Amino acid sequence: MTENKDLYEQYEEAFFAMLMDKIADAEGAELIKQNHMLQADPAAAVPAETTKRCLRLIRHQYHKAQRQRTARHSMRIITRIAVALMCLLVLYAVAFAASETVRVNTLNFLVQELDVGTQYLFPGDESEEKSEEFASQILSIVKENVPADFSYVSSEENPLISIFYFENAAGDQITVKYWNLEDASANITIDTEHAEVSKQVISGQEVMIVFKDYSEAVGQPEAVFQIVWVCEEQEHMMQVKGINVQLDDILPVAENLIQSLHTS
Repeated sequence: MTENKDLYEQYEEAFFAMLMDKIADAEGAELIKQNHMLQADPAAAVPAETTKRCLRLIRHQYHKAQRQRTARHSMRIITRIAVALMCLLVLYAVAFAASETVRVNTLNFLVQELDVGTQYLFPGDESEEKSEEFASQILSIVKENVPADFSYVSSEENPLISIFYFENAAGDQITVKYWNLEDASANITIDTEHAEVSKQVISGQEVMIVFKDYSEAVGQPEAVFQIVWVCEEQEHMMQVKGINVQLDDILPVAENLIQSLHTS
């Protein structure tokens, strides 16, 4: 009895499935017929504006999906870069804390191009000590390399800066400035306003060369060359300045200062 009941239920299910299949075929044929009729009827055509709106919506959704995929991909790349940078930062922090050499040979500074000149900012503590032996070495190097007609005139010194003045019989001047930046807080501005500025590398040290004509400002001929550089390893900044002196006459001074001080 139970077996017959099961067979009858299976027969009903099969008959229902065949019936629904025929109904689906009939409805499909009717819908296809209606579609052909609509295609042949100009009054049933989709308005051009509606087509445009639909295409715009499709393009908008497509581009939106593309942007989302690109953003997810970019975020993965940025995350990987950030992790790599963080690892490098941690490794450097460990090296900075553990190594005296790294601490000594790292000079942090910021260079800003202002309307009135080029500003060098050195965040640190006020320095209270300066090596007199180092200043004496600078003076000795300069004396050996200034043109023969220049003589040492005077100097100014304090814990942060040493300035050495040289002059010839015509009144032309060569000035050498040395800033001691070891643990120093300083704000140094070099006059580059309306000046010709170029960069050059001397014995591995990048220098800034500045030329400016002050004749109109001072009312007499005055052309000034400056050679400026920051030595990060030895934590100092230097300027060789020539007033009415050719660049070729002060370049040897800068070259020998860089070569001698970097190897000392």
